[in-house]
Amino acid sequence: DSGYPHREEHLVLIPGAPEAVRRLNALGYLVVIVTNQSGVARGMFSEEQMHRFNDLLVRRLAAKGARIGAVYA
Repeated sequence: DSGYPHREEHLVLIPGAPEAVRRLNALGYLVVIVTNQSGVARGMFSEEQMHRFNDLLVRRLAAKGARIGAVYA
């Protein structure tokens, strides 16, 4: 648990995560992220910041060949 990540410097990919997502992609699975961002409800950051952070995560994974089909929060 890393608290309430919402800034670029907070993003740390779990080792092997991009490879796991790539493998699921190769097997034909649609990979989605479902996240509970209670930091928004607690007023720690805005919904827009959450969307930017999630977009960054998707871009970082894509740069490693891992495709995310959707993000739901």
